[in-house]
Amino acid sequence: MSGKGCRTYEDYHGATMLKLLNKIHHSNEMHGTRIDIACDDKDGFLDMDIIWEYSAEHKFRTRIENVEFYDKQKGRSKGARSVKFGSKSSLFRIVIYDKAKQTYSYKHEPELYYSHWIRFEAVFKDIYTDQVIQAIAESDNLGETVAGLITDKFVFIENDDINISRCSLCKWWADFLEGIKAVSLTTKAKIKHTIEEQMDYFKFAYGRYYVRLFNAVMDDTYLHELLEHGKSKLTETDYAQITDYQNKQIRDYLEPVFG
Repeated sequence: MSGKGCRTYEDYHGATMLKLLNKIHHSNEMHGTRIDIACDDKDGFLDMDIIWEYSAEHKFRTRIENVEFYDKQKGRSKGARSVKFGSKSSLFRIVIYDKAKQTYSYKHEPELYYSHWIRFEAVFKDIYTDQVIQAIAESDNLGETVAGLITDKFVFIENDDINISRCSLCKWWADFLEGIKAVSLTTKAKIKHTIEEQMDYFKFAYGRYYVRLFNAVMDDTYLHELLEHGKSKLTETDYAQITDYQNKQIRDYLEPVFG
């Protein structure tokens, strides 16, 4: 799922991504093939100039062998730079880039384009995926867990020892990790969409499928089965929204009469 897909899943299925990961972790029939962890820095911990310099001078500690540098000078992302550690086929990959310059237009949104928004992405695939899912599902402190997962695979360092394993973390990287630890990486409260919003969503997302099925089946049997199945899944929140909507309809009907 994309980031937008994750938010849609949370909003319309009534479950957080943490619950989904926990379900995958405890299932005997499911496993993960890839999981991306994105950490956004808007507080100034990371600087693309410094990251570029440290990466070029090989001042980092990781098992990843190759490093690639990208400097876009055309299109909407003009001026956006990124550093990538590992290839697309790697089981573990790091991508650091200027998210603001990738997202906004320097012509039409200059304030946002030049704002500080650096994204650090860690991509885990194949055997690493289930390990990460397990670590997150069993975590008591997600911020520390995520910082630990990153540190285990990648850190920026100072060249202050002949033995790279004894080199110290550079201060700005240590501060960035502390920032991750301090963040409560729980999903924000689920937005309670109104019945009207859900009607619009259903119409545009599933309207075509409903018409196709109705015309193919041409009787009410499937519709009744669908309604009964859906009814068995309703939660207390669903019933509360139904009641609120019905009460609103009554109020809207009575207001012209008694208003």
